[in-house]
Amino acid sequence: MDKLKPLITFLESSEIIKRNMLIKLVRNKKITRLLKRMNYIGDISSQLVTINRMIDIKKVDLKEIETEKFDFLMRMYLSHRFDVLGSGWVSASYDSVPLGLEGIKYSNQKKTSQIINELDITVTPDYRRIDWSRDLKTGFSFDNRVHSDRIRSKIPRGVDIKVPWELSRMYHLPQIALYAVKRVEVRSKLIKEYKNQLIDFFETNQIGFGVNYSNPMEVAIRSANILLSYDIIKQVDDNNDLDDLFKAVFIEQMVLHGRFIINNLEYNYRGGENGNHYLANLCGLIFISSFIETEESQKWMSFAEEELRKEISNQFLEDGSFFEGSTAYHRLCTEMVFYSIAILIENNRDIAEEIIVKVNKMIDFSLLIRKGNGEFVQIGDNDSGRLFKLNPRGQFIDVYKIADINKNLQEYTNLYQDENVIFNENELLIDSVLASAYALTRYKSLSTIAENYKLEYSLLNSIQGTKKRILYKDSHENSIDVIEKEIDLRELSFQDSTIIKFKNDKMRSVSVRHAPEFGVHVFESEGVQLFIRSYVDYKKLRTGHAHNDLLHYEIYCNGRSYFSDSGSYIYTPIIEKRNSFRQSSAHNVPKYSEEITDFVGLFKVRPLCSGEIIVLNNNEIGILLEFRNIKHYRHFYIHEDYIVINDYGSEKFTLDYEKNAYLSKGYGILQERTDNVSTEDIEIIKSNVCVYS
Repeated sequence: MDKLKPLITFLESSEIIKRNMLIKLVRNKKITRLLKRMNYIGDISSQLVTINRMIDIKKVDLKEIETEKFDFLMRMYLSHRFDVLGSGWVSASYDSVPLGLEGIKYSNQKKTSQIINELDITVTPDYRRIDWSRDLKTGFSFDNRVHSDRIRSKIPRGVDIKVPWELSRMYHLPQIALYAVKRVEVRSKLIKEYKNQLIDFFETNQIGFGVNYSNPMEVAIRSANILLSYDIIKQVDDNNDLDDLFKAVFIEQMVLHGRFIINNLEYNYRGGENGNHYLANLCGLIFISSFIETEESQKWMSFAEEELRKEISNQFLEDGSFFEGSTAYHRLCTEMVFYSIAILIENNRDIAEEIIVKVNKMIDFSLLIRKGNGEFVQIGDNDSGRLFKLNPRGQFIDVYKIADINKNLQEYTNLYQDENVIFNENELLIDSVLASAYALTRYKSLSTIAENYKLEYSLLNSIQGTKKRILYKDSHENSIDVIEKEIDLRELSFQDSTIIKFKNDKMRSVSVRHAPEFGVHVFESEGVQLFIRSYVDYKKLRTGHAHNDLLHYEIYCNGRSYFSDSGSYIYTPIIEKRNSFRQSSAHNVPKYSEEITDFVGLFKVRPLCSGEIIVLNNNEIGILLEFRNIKHYRHFYIHEDYIVINDYGSEKFTLDYEKNAYLSKGYGILQERTDNVSTEDIEIIKSNVCVYS
């Protein structure tokens, strides 16, 4: 039956997907590229084009845009310095000196730009071009003349392809646009910079060539940020800096973005599940076809609407979690879904009842993984992916202390000393997405969050326009079924115990919430949360972003996290670093001589374990895992003054969580771990004999 999946997929697919599949079947790469190229070209001027406004900027609340922070951000963007995936605020010019990644640097940087896409317009003479194809960390610059299909074939060690992708997502453009609205005195300067940066990118990045067209997901997220920022900034362009000539180039480039996405859909043509990349493709098509209305783009809209409905049903599980087993990817994908739905509502598209139910479950899961400080608990991979970063939250840090905090920036002050303090974004916050969700649902539990994130709430509310439909479905029960099974501990002769004693807070009136399909249980009382990575049936998940984290736990107490998941740090640049953050030694779990899963690739995991929950009630949970002829049982007991974690194993194991020296609170960020020691709030007591309550 598996062999027939591609044929069944083909027969059941839309005409757009069938065309993509047929192109992929052509073995000759030159012919394939020619066919794709033929699909990109076409006279846009022959089509009737309508430009639609997505938002009314007068209805967007800009009070939260802090002058000090945005003044700093604008200084950075105007001088072409960007903080991309842990790079620090470094220059993106063609001759900038790299800090390096783990000591790796390259000197192949181009000294001048390579314009490969002649336009009817160019940048102003005083504009200094950005190297959009550059890995800002190592200095390696991808050749923008190479066909995008060949970009990933030979990437040197240490080079991170995600860095130029992330820079070219254009997260900073909506920030420039919003500040141009708020600060009249710098408006003209910001609009001209915005215009120059887009022309610069369009001239040096031709469709189908270079690193920035090697991944359709990146093209889709870039499209959303460019269109949103244009919609905002055009409403205050009193001097007509974005004139008709620029507008013509802009429309052409956005249509080409759409054509690239529609002809390179990241669809699983072998009949398996699609993932977050395909969801991003659909989101990008919805943005483009809503803003630029042509006969061609309306076909994209109809296609994306129908496919989005299928993917929401398929990619989000019954407990509302995202099926790739990562809380960070859940944040990204819910954000893309929320904005896509808002646009569909504004375009008079019906939202099916099943989607309304699923959206509410997605919100429930987002609240379940949310810590009291607004951060999400890290489970699985985290590449800091977002659709938008409208108003980055974080703190200013003394420039000479940044290397003490972020160990990946040891060389920073050797090159950059012009700012006394620099802004350090918190990459783990989820509240901006939940505020957007409040605009869709008016879900009462989100009202306080929306009050603190008025910009994100009001912007998505404006996208819905006057045709608001509240997607609220009152199905927010998250009760547990009490479980009480027998277990014979006599064969589990190796024991260890950890006691977490609260010095100030108490765990009174404990409630339990869970997401059984994702595999997480949360015990919480006022001021204290205990997150437990419980057993999960990997057959229901795509495991490419999974870690060896089953039985891991994290405690949030009095505004501070303990035993945090280590995060991901980096993906492809250094394989051994990638795996070191995925394996059991990076998590607060019992360590055996063998792992519970096999990493058979950078984004492929072979699960080898089975398990079940033995005990579950409001004060305890016991989880049994079996893998490679090993049995391990971890039991949590929650008392008012302490938590007892008893471990029983069939073979010798260790609980050396104090040896896990580093954690990553966002992609590319490396920090020393300080959350696995006793503090003024908790005391950690270890014993090699299990403690019985």
